[in-house]
Amino acid sequence: MIKLIASDLDGTILRDAEHVDERAVALLKKYTAQGAVFVPASGRAPSSIRTLFERAGLPTAYCIGVNGAQVEDYAGGVTHFMRPLPEATARRAMEIMRAEGLHVCAYGRGMIAYSWEKALEESRERSLFAAMRAYGTETIAGPGAMERVFQGPILKIFAEFTGADDHAAFVRAREACRALEDVTITTSWINNFEVMPVGVDKGAALCYLAQRLGVRREEIAAFGDGDNDVTMLRAAGWGVAMEGGSVGAKAAARDTAPSVAAWLEKNEALFR
Repeated sequence: MIKLIASDLDGTILRDAEHVDERAVALLKKYTAQGAVFVPASGRAPSSIRTLFERAGLPTAYCIGVNGAQVEDYAGGVTHFMRPLPEATARRAMEIMRAEGLHVCAYGRGMIAYSWEKALEESRERSLFAAMRAYGTETIAGPGAMERVFQGPILKIFAEFTGADDHAAFVRAREACRALEDVTITTSWINNFEVMPVGVDKGAALCYLAQRLGVRREEIAAFGDGDNDVTMLRAAGWGVAMEGGSVGAKAAARDTAPSVAAWLEKNEALFR
């Protein structure tokens, strides 16, 4: 019997950047009413995740954010931070990204900083910012933003390229960051990469939370589509990759499905 359901957001359970798939929500409501626990797991900040699911009518008791760097226990009112990037390493990663002209985003504790001026108005999360601020996450952009976020611990550094002309620079920056000590390089899609503390990922966070909840591996179903979901898919007894997901995600999964809702419907017997 599955007791814990974990799902990535973008490319997995969201139908677009700001809306959760309604079919999946209905099924999750059904299974959580039967005793299962649902845990969103994303590269996004927990405040963004919480807002999305509250708007969808499925408030969450737990959440894995920032690719596993932050675990929220809303029911207990506790935030668990895994391990931040060493400051020198985080600064070096930022320097490498900016030297190649990439857009850079840094996630701190309670702050998301963007290196480019128009980031907030261009962000796919812009309609969520007010609610995120109410939950304690400030979003800032522009020349001084990166120094402000570096006043505290850095949970991850994110870079992306926005056009074909930037791809060579993107690859150079990614490989230079890969050579840094004490980091893991992952990606949620082909146009970005993320620098994480080594050993901090969705899989480790899922195992940590499952242990606290007394849930065994075989009682976990996890859904994802990107390389940053690989460790989570491997950690679950039922790792399910989206059919349109990355090669790495599908290789790590026990099963594939066209959507979260389709798999939940097909495997209803696992929740009885």
